[in-house]
Amino acid sequence: MTGLNPSEIKPTYTPSIPIYEIVKDTGLYETASADSEMQAVLLVGHRLTPRNGEAEPTCKDVDAGGGMIITSCYMESLSTGRSGWVIRKWMTRIQ
Repeated sequence: MTGLNPSEIKPTYTPSIPIYEIVKDTGLYETASADSEMQAVLLVGHRLTPRNGEAEPTCKDVDAGGGMIITSCYMESLSTGRSGWVIRKWMTRIQ
């Protein structure tokens, strides 16, 4: 049996995947627009991650009319694998 030379051991780095949790019932939307179709209902406690393993979600400000701007982020559901846009203020980073 051969032993490992300590100089040959390389640390393994596994980046932490950021996890977000829904804090108010909301939806997963097809596009980042005020008139987008809802693909799924996301209940409080539902967990999401930024799409494509990104460190931070891709977010866009959406003009909802009447001077109201809503920030939506492109996320992926951890339980279903579906991706779509989620209203930023209804989720919080937990990891």
